[in-house]
Amino acid sequence: MPIFGTSQDGTKVILFSGFRYYQHLFGQARDSKKRKWRCIVHGYGPFIAHSKRGNPILVLKGYRYSLKVTKRFDKTVIRRWQCSTHTNRGCLATIITHDQHIVKMKNEHNHVQRHIIFETTTSRGTSALSIDGFEYVQQYKNNVAGVIKIRWQCTKRSLGCKASVHTVDVEYIRSIRGKPLIKHEDYTYHLTSEVGLKARWRCSTHNNRGCNATIVMVNGLIVSRTGPHTHLPSNQSKQL
Repeated sequence: MPIFGTSQDGTKVILFSGFRYYQHLFGQARDSKKRKWRCIVHGYGPFIAHSKRGNPILVLKGYRYSLKVTKRFDKTVIRRWQCSTHTNRGCLATIITHDQHIVKMKNEHNHVQRHIIFETTTSRGTSALSIDGFEYVQQYKNNVAGVIKIRWQCTKRSLGCKASVHTVDVEYIRSIRGKPLIKHEDYTYHLTSEVGLKARWRCSTHNNRGCNATIVMVNGLIVSRTGPHTHLPSNQSKQL
């Protein structure tokens, strides 16, 4: 029997035979009692999710669109969606929908799509990492100077695929005031923004002194780091 639930960003999902599916709304008859569900791993939309503030987000092929205009003509609902991440940077990608059908689309983005990353399980029940529809299983884990590094290999390695991914674990702690922090390579970061599964962390000790070091995480995994720290870790500076 399928298990019904919701993802972290509010999207309706079901778990069936170890696989997860999201509800595919587009193309269905308005009064139909049938519900179509698509594989989360290999289905790239379109589907409706929700932002942290509860606003509707249309997701298609890794890109996200926010609702800008809603009009009603008789029984038809016309919606205009616009790129939600880079509109203020010149991206003109838009989608027009009538009820739950896409009737017009300008899908020419001036930026690359976001990676779709989440933890999942293989058909055999093994824990895996899904990145843009490709699955990776853990090959080994190393602890180097207190930093846990994990190497993941493609599940199709037996067919000759040599793709691999390296991830780094972080330690979740709290400040003296009880606010969430992460610790990575002896530096601590505080949460500055969180949208869906994406969270941005910034240096918590010297950001007001010009340190712009940041970490971006998706579903608990580091996907990018920017800027070197302008100072030593707190524990080393105390020793000096």
